[in-house]
Amino acid sequence: MLINKVSTHDNLNNRGVRLGSNTCALCDTTNEIVSHLFFTCKVVAKIWQTCDSWIGRSSIYHNSAGIHFSHFEIIGLSDKRNLVW
Repeated sequence: MLINKVSTHDNLNNRGVRLGSNTCALCDTTNEIVSHLFFTCKVVAKIWQTCDSWIGRSSIYHNSAGIHFSHFEIIGLSDKRNLVW
């Protein structure tokens, strides 16, 4: 994800694999690129929100994998919960 090698519709198309549509398979509203698939897709946003609710936190969602992963160590969680998260 960090180096844009996930087999999204956009990346597959760039490699010559034709799927017929580059639209996101989850929301069917925009092109399926890494940042959309993991961070800005409305379906995925609900999943992130559910994960946050499990650990009792709220978050600002970024559209960059690098920024997103830099936030994984959450202040206030036990070491075990941080490891799981």
